[in-house]
This record gives sequence, C-alpha cells and structure tokens, in this order.
Amino acid sequence: MTKKEKFIQTIKQQFNIELENDKDNIFNQKRNVLYTKVTERQVLNYCIKHDLGYCEHLNGYYWIEV
Repeated sequence: MTKKEKFIQTIKQQFNIELENDKDNIFNQKRNVLYTKVTERQVLNYCIKHDLGYCEHLNGYYWIEV
C-alpha cells in the first residue's frame, strides 16, 4: 500500500470522507503528492496536525504532500 493509499484510507476511517486519487490526472503522477478535491475542512486540519504540507490550487483542489 502506498503512502497516498494509506492517507486516503485514514481520512475515510477517521472522518468518513472519500478522497479521489485519479491516477490518470497528470497532477497525481508524483509519488508522494496527492492532488484531490477537498470539500471538508477536517482534511486540512488533519494535515496541519500531522505536519503534512498542502497547497490550494483551483476550485477546491489541493496538492497534499503525504
């Protein structure tokens, strides 16, 4: 299981939020960076708490360093 998959699974278990990992999206080609739409502030709070970097892009999409 990759770091991205572990992160997605953790968010699903803790907050019942599904994050998308579209492997066909060019922005998701980096190994330790997840590009996904974040609709709940809880995900960003989790990133802050666990010292994971993130950067907002457009229309609610973020790059999250896992």
